[in-house]
Amino acid sequence: MRDNTAVEIQSAAPPQTSAAAAKLAPLLRAPARIYLSGEMGGGKTTWTRALLRALGERGDVPSPTFALALSYQTPKFVLHHLDLFRGRGELQEDMRELLQDDAAVCVLEWPPEDENLPPPDFALHFSFAGKNARKITMRARGKKGNQWLRAFC
Repeated sequence: MRDNTAVEIQSAAPPQTSAAAAKLAPLLRAPARIYLSGEMGGGKTTWTRALLRALGERGDVPSPTFALALSYQTPKFVLHHLDLFRGRGELQEDMRELLQDDAAVCVLEWPPEDENLPPPDFALHFSFAGKNARKITMRARGKKGNQWLRAFC
């Protein structure tokens, strides 16, 4: 599978979005960067909550929209959940440091397009595909990301 190969899945309800995240969870290893983009209400935070649940997180998993960054200790690694929606796409220095944490998996919602960011291993774009359905387009970069993408083929 080549870099930037895309795989699309349909999600008619949050449980299907959650199932996609759960499918990826056992494959994750740090360091990793996952970037989530798409429309408001498309399922980005739902996907991240499900990923954390599948990784063993049992506590509250709020949206980081107001906190901008939340970190969770899973049994295998730390997961940093970052959200730049409220920050209007400006990446603060402490958030940049989290994205460069080689001991963590970083999930970034609303990645800015004009920043000089470390490239994602896996990028998901959430869009609406009808009244209640959503389309999740997944792209991989590198050997690790392509391995993850194969899990959805």
